[in-house]
Amino acid sequence: MEGEASTLISLLPLLVMSSTWVPLGFILAKRKGRSPVRFAILVFIPLVGFVFLLYLIALTDQEVYDRLDRIEALLKQGKA
Repeated sequence: MEGEASTLISLLPLLVMSSTWVPLGFILAKRKGRSPVRFAILVFIPLVGFVFLLYLIALTDQEVYDRLDRIEALLKQGKA
């Protein structure tokens, strides 16, 4: 029983650090057009969450894709 308690206590700092990144993961996922709740949960997982956060940072914003679609539609209209 004592070993389980020490394991939980040693995991606590990782959970506190991970919880500070959850809002950032939520906001980034929203901007990137991904599921904010899913990525907030994934970012909360200690050690692995940082990889998901880096993945979100590397993605292109959804706004950029929308702009490219509008430009492409305008170019198609001009050629027709």
